[in-house]
Amino acid sequence: MHMTQIQSVLNEKKITFSYTEEDNCGSIDFEHRGLRYHIWEFADDVEPVGVETNLRYAGRDEEIEGDYDTILAEHLKKEFKRFHFIFGKRCVFYDARSFTTARKSHAGTV
Repeated sequence: MHMTQIQSVLNEKKITFSYTEEDNCGSIDFEHRGLRYHIWEFADDVEPVGVETNLRYAGRDEEIEGDYDTILAEHLKKEFKRFHFIFGKRCVFYDARSFTTARKSHAGTV
């Protein structure tokens, strides 16, 4: 199994994803807040050396080489902090790190 740090963060944040592996390269695909993200490993010879992803810039692919597992896991920890659920005219903020909820009035209409 590849990209274990990334998978761990996705599981921790309860983000559903698919993981497949082909030719010793892993592939992670998931959807978050209506946007689709991918992290696809590529190899020069036998071992994976980098990934192609749209995680940091949704809608634009980039290649990251080196310690991409740590780089993208840290990005997920920082940028995918909260999930927002809207019920009626209340917005509930769910902090995935502490598993607590707090309610805040929503001034607009839903």
